[in-house]
Amino acid sequence: MPVTHPPALAAATIDAATAFTALNAPLDIELFEVDGHLYVIVDAYLDGGVQIMDITDPSAPIPVSAVFDDTDGFTALSGLRDVEVFGIDGRTYAIEVALLEDGIQIMDITDPSAPIPVSAVFDDTDGFHHFVRH
Repeated sequence: MPVTHPPALAAATIDAATAFTALNAPLDIELFEVDGHLYVIVDAYLDGGVQIMDITDPSAPIPVSAVFDDTDGFTALSGLRDVEVFGIDGRTYAIEVALLEDGIQIMDITDPSAPIPVSAVFDDTDGFHHFVRH
């Protein structure tokens, strides 16, 4: 019978430790790659924000950026529940589901160190209807 070893912890980080400021109640993460670096975007439900970190070396995650609701043009990050990353025309985007605002935030994360708000939509606004909380 082959010898098996339990998985080993590569690294761990907590909210407000060093420069990790948006990790309170993480509900979803997505991996993405930019210029040969592997990143993770983390939705922090209780922080109303997003943490991006470089995990190219999984044993030493590096905080890259954090953005929060109602700052720097981000308007739909309260109660984040889900994130998906996608690409269009060589750019990388994240779409965030903000449960507490019945809204969706789209941000450009092509430069993970400087996320840019692209758009936000809310239930019962500008023709968007029937966002349903689950």
